[in-house]
Parts: sequence; structure tokens; C-alpha cells
Amino acid sequence: MFQAKTILGFSLRFLLVFGILIAPWPGMYTHYAKLFRASANVLFRSFGSTGLVHLQPIDQPFDPRMEISDSVDADIDTEVILLNREEVNRRLLTHFIRIGSFNLMYFAYMPTVLLVALVLATSGSWARRGTSLLLGVMLIHTWIVFKLLVPILARSHQFPPELSFYVLSPFWNKPFDILKEHYVLTPEPSFAVAVLVWLIVSFPGRNWNSMVETVPVSKSSNVSKVATKRATKKRKL
Repeated sequence: MFQAKTILGFSLRFLLVFGILIAPWPGMYTHYAKLFRASANVLFRSFGSTGLVHLQPIDQPFDPRMEISDSVDADIDTEVILLNREEVNRRLLTHFIRIGSFNLMYFAYMPTVLLVALVLATSGSWARRGTSLLLGVMLIHTWIVFKLLVPILARSHQFPPELSFYVLSPFWNKPFDILKEHYVLTPEPSFAVAVLVWLIVSFPGRNWNSMVETVPVSKSSNVSKVATKRATKKRKL
């Protein structure tokens, strides 16, 4: 009974938070997309000796190679461009490469929403949940930044000299192509990472049993067990 109540409460809290975050009326995704692009542009403002990676919103994709998945029926809304930093500073854009375009909803927002809903639905004090949420958001976005880097590094050998801030050795071309095809361009690994991050931040150490409360043994059942043991001893005597 206690387990059923715990699972039901967790499920209701999860559905409530998840539903609020994916609902279109608050405009949560719109604000997240703007913040994500702005933060990524600050992070990648200096990308190697000459490079600069810029994320910008688009209406139509320029390059389908970074589309999340053919099975995802969603609009492509974000483009990744590699620029020469010196040319940008001089407002002269002669050399640039469109790395690709993708749907930010499935690339970053939905895994983040899944993580937030799982953390907030987990029982515990608000202080603990807040700490877990902060750490979890940092970890999931570390994974997302890694996903952004993989397609860039996978195509580094194709860049012209003006944009060749770093070129992988031929040995790494195949591993990065595999990472791009199976772990970056599909949404499933990001959802798995979100669940893994939730387990790490919400149940640290060996506190795995707290995920589901243990059903307590009633006092009457303990008394009956003691009486049974005594009766067995008397029979042996």
C-alpha cells in the first residue's frame, strides 16, 4: 500500500511538472531556445585560434546532416555556423561553413524537461531537490555541449585553412562519425543520459533504496512470528 502511494505520488508530480514545461501557453520552450543560443554563442565565442561557432534561429534548414532524426516530425529551428573570428570582428564574412541545422526541442529542451520533471517529482526536501536540480541541469547541458562539438570535430578535416582551428587525425574520423550518427543525431541517447543524471543527483551514494519506500512489517505479524518460534521449541522439548 505504501509503495503504491509512493509510486502514484511520484507519477502525479512528474506528469504535472512535465506537462507544465511542455505546454505551449507559457512559452517555456521559446525562452529556453533564446537562452540556449545566447549561452552557446558566449561559450563558443573563442573556438580555437581563429574559430567562432555561432547558433542562430532559422525558418528552413540549410543542411540536413545535423537533423535529429528522420523519424522526428518537427521543424528545424536552429543552425550552427563556423566563422573566422577575425573576420567577424572586422565585419567581413568571407569564410564560413554551415555545420548543420537541428531541432532544439529534441536536441536539448526535451531531455532537460525530462530531467527537471524527474528531479522535482522525487520525494525529499526542497533544498535537496533544488541542489539536485542545479547539479543535474549542469550535467545534462555538459552532454548537450558535447553533442554540439561532435559534428564540428567530425567535419574538421573538411574545413578550409582559414577555419581549421583544429584537425583530427585520420584515426579519430571514424569514431567521431559513429558518435555523430548513433549518439548525436538521434534523441534516444539524450533521454537515457537524462535518466542517468537523475539517478546520480537524486540518489547519491548508496541511497538507491529510497526510490521506493519499503513496506513496514506490522506489529501483529512480528508477534505471530515470535509465537510460532516458541511453539516450535516446545514441540522439540
